[in-house]
Amino acid sequence: MTDKEFWAFLENTLTKKRLSQASCVTDDARAKKIGECFAGHTLLPEYQDKIGRDTIKVMGMLLLGQEISLKTKNAIIMILAHHPTKTALNALREYGRHPDKELEGIMRFAIEECEWWNEG
Repeated sequence: MTDKEFWAFLENTLTKKRLSQASCVTDDARAKKIGECFAGHTLLPEYQDKIGRDTIKVMGMLLLGQEISLKTKNAIIMILAHHPTKTALNALREYGRHPDKELEGIMRFAIEECEWWNEG
């Protein structure tokens, strides 16, 4: 999967239905970072937990690649964070060992959220 193929997949998925969400605005710098993380939820299809394991595995490999944009990595992180599989969790943990500096903040939230999805 390439950067372009990922966005084609996501756009096709999002045309079906998006996950319901809420958001807020604040001037606090720390809260802004958290808000940016929550804003990433706009990229989640309603049935993100039903994305096939093979696709999740490919997304994980793409996340670890060097040839994709930060925007794509951010979107992949958001999808993996909400997928109830060890495949998604392992990919996040592996990327989380050496994330791009710009994505360090959301990685903690993403791994915690994926661990929560995997508790059940």
